[in-house]
Parts: sequence; C-alpha cells; structure tokens
Amino acid sequence: MKGGRQAGCVKVRVQGFQAEELINQASNKSINIWNIEKQGSAVIFSTDFHGLKQLRGLEKDREFKVEILRESGFSVWLRRIWRRKFWMLGFFCFCLAIYYLSGLVWNIELKGADKIDSKELVEYIGDFGLYKWGKVRNLELNDIEQNLYLKFPEIAWVAVERKGTKVVISLVEKKYNPMQFGAVIDIVAEYDGIIFEMMVLKGIAKVKPGMTVAKGDVLIAGYRDGDQVVNAAGSVKGKVFIEGYGEAALVEIEQSYTGNQRKVDILELWGKKITLSRMPNYEHYEVEELPTKVFRDCIVLRHRLYSEVTRRTNNFSPGEAEELARFRALIAADAQLNPYAVITNKEVESLSEQSPFIYRVLLTVETDIGSEMVQIRGE
Repeated sequence: MKGGRQAGCVKVRVQGFQAEELINQASNKSINIWNIEKQGSAVIFSTDFHGLKQLRGLEKDREFKVEILRESGFSVWLRRIWRRKFWMLGFFCFCLAIYYLSGLVWNIELKGADKIDSKELVEYIGDFGLYKWGKVRNLELNDIEQNLYLKFPEIAWVAVERKGTKVVISLVEKKYNPMQFGAVIDIVAEYDGIIFEMMVLKGIAKVKPGMTVAKGDVLIAGYRDGDQVVNAAGSVKGKVFIEGYGEAALVEIEQSYTGNQRKVDILELWGKKITLSRMPNYEHYEVEELPTKVFRDCIVLRHRLYSEVTRRTNNFSPGEAEELARFRALIAADAQLNPYAVITNKEVESLSEQSPFIYRVLLTVETDIGSEMVQIRGE
C-alpha cells in the first residue's frame, strides 16, 4: 500500500454500495482502501489507481456509481504535465534561453575614464572577446587588465569585474606630470601686481623689481638647450591689490534646502506635455531638468528633479545691515588670498548710504605671485 500511495492515490465517493459489502469486496479483490467514512447513503474512502481500476470493473456488475473527488501523487502530476506538453516545451525553451543569455555580456560600464578615449578603449577590449552580447564565460579578465596597462600608459590602476551579465571596468588615470613628458616649465604671475623682490635660480628673468605685471605674464622663462630641458625655478614677490564687495538689505529672504526631493518625468509630444508621475506638493522648490531627445525635437522625455526649500525673512536695522555688508566685503576679499599673503594695508569704503548697503574693501598685500605653468609659447 505504501508504494501505491507514493505512485498516486485517489479519493472517491461510492453510491449504491453498502460499507460492509464494500469492505468485503475490497478484501476479496485485494483492493487497498483507507480513510473510510460514511456520508449518508454513500461511502467515501481513498485508494490507489490500481484499486480504482478494479472498482471500475465492478461498477457495471454491481450497479453502483464511483465519483472521483480528488487525485494526488506523482503519476497524477505526470499525467497533468503530459496534457500540457506544449506548455512544458515552452517553459523548457524559456529556461534554456535564460541560461544562454545569462552567459552573455549585456552591458559594459566604464568608470573613471576622463582623458582616455572611451570609444578607443571599448574597441580595444573587443579584440579579447569583451563586447556587448559576447560570451562572458570565455573571458580572461586578468589578461584584459594586463593588456589595458600596456595599451594605455595613462592608466594608473584598472580592474575588470563581472557583475552578473554586466562587466564593469573601473580605472584611475595617472595625474599629468609635465616633467615626465619633457615639457618646459615657466613661472608666471598669479595676480596683477608690482614686483618688489625677485630671485632667479634657473631660467631667464623676463621682469625685474619695480615693474607692473598682469596675471598670466611670464616672470621667469624655462628653455631648451639642445636636448636638455631647463625649467624655470625661483621666487618672485610682489605687491598685490585685492578688491572685495559686500551687499546687505534691511529685509532679506534666506533660503535653505530641506533635503526632500522628487523626480518627475514629463513626456513632450510635438509640444504637448504629459506628466508621467505625480508632482510634489512643495510650497517652495528649485528645479533641475535633464531633457532626453527620443525623436529629434518632436518627442522629448524630460527628467525634472524638484528640491524643496524653505524661506525665512530676516529683518535688519540700518546699522545691522551696514555691518553685514562690510563683513561680506571683507570675506570676499580674504577669499582671494593665499595662506602666505601679508596684509599691509586695508581700506573700507561705503558705496551706498541706503538699503541695499554696499561696501568695498581694498587690501594691499605682499605675497609670492609666481606659479609654475607648462610653457605654451613657441620658443
């Protein structure tokens, strides 16, 4: 009976057969039955498929009715599957397609390529089998990494990783060092100013103390001596004048971000805009938009990012507003100085006697005004 239950069993209802007679007949015919219960004039029990077949044989002779209530078991499952063989064939083909597609490269993501030609890099790795819809299982990722180092000397570090059906190439580019490429270095003016001290260690002096220079002027020039490169070296100090402006009103609106954001997609069809997602319920907000043209200017998908802001009104007395304008002017001027500048004089001037109050700060500083720059002159 155990083997019959594993193969499959059926729960039936028999009408027109007494329970005692049913049990006797089942015993004589070696029919396995269990879970017998009486329901009115009918008898409900469970049997295996072999027993059901024998009951069907007795059904005509004894004139009773056998009604199947429920079927279960492995053989039942197989029979149902066979009835749906085309569905099973489709499911099998689907699983086979998924397995095949999972072994392909669906997407190649390149990170960190700023100066390197991305198109050239993608074409190069294609020679090693790494291309869209190529077989990912045949890839030698370590070999690809080594060859990228050889092909692109600008790469300082690279990693090729498989993430499912996507291959990610992450790289770090070397910082450009003109000294490595034989470029000539000049020392140029970082500010407008008047030179008061100069020391030349290498190169050719193009200015001298007492001269006025503009930002970008060459102070000490590097040069080539045959195959030898002589880069400019030295120190140039100058007197520099720095201006800063500040403004403040009696009534100002201060705006700050709350951190709440919502992305809204808008589809534009021949000038008509259709909102695809719900608009945010922000009282005040700022909007950034990134349009994507689907078909020329006729079909455009616009991605808008709404950032919620709060606004607060600040009221100042005339004295407070003047002081705030003066402070903002000092901050604006100080932001233009390098850490080693020495302030020798400071002038503060009011440019407006009513709201909005405007102040101008003029700083006279002494500082090193020279900075290194790759020579772009044709010398």
